Amino acid sequence: MTTAPISSPRPLARVQADPMARAAGKVPPHDLDAEAAVLSTLLLDVRRLPQVQLRAADFYSEANGRIYSAIVELAADERAVDTVTVAGLLRDRQRLASIGGPAYLAQIVDATPSVANVSAHAERVAQLAQRRRLIDRAHRIAAEGYDAPEGWDAEAVRQLAEVVAAPVAPPADPIRSAWRPVGLAALETRPEPRRWLLRHPTRDWQPCDPAYGDGMLPLGKAGVLSAEGGAGKTQLLVQLAVSIITGRRWLDHFVVGAEARGKRVLLALAEEDAEEIDRRCYDVAAALQLTADERALVASRLVALPLAGTPVALLRRAEGGSLAETPELASLRRLLTEDAGEGWALVVLDPLSRWAGPDAEAENEAATRTVQALESLVRVPGGPTVLCAAHSSKLARRTGTVDTRGVTAITDGLRWEGQLRVVDAEVHFRQAKSNYSRPMPESREIELVRGADGVLRVPSADERDRRAAEDHGAAERAIGADVARVVDALARERQASSVDAIAGLAGMKLTAGRRAVRLAMDRGLITRVGTAREPLYRVCEETPIPPGTSGRPADVTRETSGTPGGGRPGRSGTSRDVGTSSHWIEQVDP
Repeated sequence: MTTAPISSPRPLARVQADPMARAAGKVPPHDLDAEAAVLSTLLLDVRRLPQVQLRAADFYSEANGRIYSAIVELAADERAVDTVTVAGLLRDRQRLASIGGPAYLAQIVDATPSVANVSAHAERVAQLAQRRRLIDRAHRIAAEGYDAPEGWDAEAVRQLAEVVAAPVAPPADPIRSAWRPVGLAALETRPEPRRWLLRHPTRDWQPCDPAYGDGMLPLGKAGVLSAEGGAGKTQLLVQLAVSIITGRRWLDHFVVGAEARGKRVLLALAEEDAEEIDRRCYDVAAALQLTADERALVASRLVALPLAGTPVALLRRAEGGSLAETPELASLRRLLTEDAGEGWALVVLDPLSRWAGPDAEAENEAATRTVQALESLVRVPGGPTVLCAAHSSKLARRTGTVDTRGVTAITDGLRWEGQLRVVDAEVHFRQAKSNYSRPMPESREIELVRGADGVLRVPSADERDRRAAEDHGAAERAIGADVARVVDALARERQASSVDAIAGLAGMKLTAGRRAVRLAMDRGLITRVGTAREPLYRVCEETPIPPGTSGRPADVTRETSGTPGGGRPGRSGTSRDVGTSSHWIEQVDP
């Protein structure tokens, strides 16, 4: 919906510019459209009031401030909030005419394209109010300096310095701002469907319309993607960014949610320079064979920050040891708000170790504050998902598992966790945690292969069949080697009294040794003789011919004389490939 600018409301500026500024045509910073968008959202859905951390004095328009006060008062009394009730309350207070009457309220209602962005609009209103207060303070300080009487003492200077050092914005009271009864509307009105950045192409693991698959990665939440170093986290996140903008399936599997498709994406990569980012983007575009239109779309909606070597921590230690926001966090929020365009779908901070505050991996308190800093980015226009890349711990790498390095407060506080697990030449992805949907079982892991360009993709059916055949062949060769090992050991010793004794002769663990002996007996390579009380195991005198052959292949047969391999004197030892095993067979000379 295209919104018309808000016409000048009744009394406006609470903070007046100095005479020189007025003469130059300057007015205090403000955004009447953002103010109207906040009020319109609340008039349409007052349940969103907790998302609006404002006071009436934060509105540049006094009329807008009075409307906001009326909304807050009605909501606190659990009364209905709409243009009629707000107009009635203002009429009772003899303030309706001062805001422009019911006509202005009607104009306000049509002022917002989406109620989902109310947090971002409210934050902009608050930031501009803070700038106006700063201007006001500067004017007061300048006036004090110009008008100071003779003999202005040191105490006056000290007091003025305290004014300069005091916070510009009034202290916030988040508890009071969030204080509200639930109200009947929340209990009787079906809430809006949850928004998803990514969906499964299945419902309850059964194929379905991709648009209605189970949710996988929620919009508007903070999460983490964990893996050991070099597993491909950054490349996978670049591919995710391209999928969101173009609408293509991520990893050829997960479906981009309709609410996120085509929106803007920020890649803030603290370990990459500009050249490497360009290389990664080119490789992804080439691997996915993006069309010219898709390339143009990605070029206009993907913002990538090359921040290698740049300090980017979101928090710092203030005096007294408390954690405070850094200018980098404030700048990031401001730029995401000012350059929002169609709204953000995804903000990637890679890696978490460089963006997190001090001691975030060692102290739960610092980790919790870091999670809160990440969650503050969710409130920018579009309500994006904030996704961090994190390294796995050394312990997890040693045990072949994946976790998020650091204290548990990181994964406890974040709402979603994905994991990349390296398995030989493959990488497996799965959703390990989600507070809003079921986690993926290990049986549903997505197997990926890495191309020469580093791009991760799902292998084709032919590649899967070939790999399965290779794995099967490798397993058969390993089993054959075990069988040959026990047969050779028994041939050297000539006989053994038990299966476990044969495993011991072969130097194998009992489980593997017992399996190898059983297979050797099934293949006719080892026989059991003697009695039930005193069994004996020996190598068979007869050599089975592998199926499909008519004799002894020359390339797998070797003849020796004497007693190599423990054969009896006067006989020859023959090494032959039988099935998938190589073993020694005793044969009597004619």
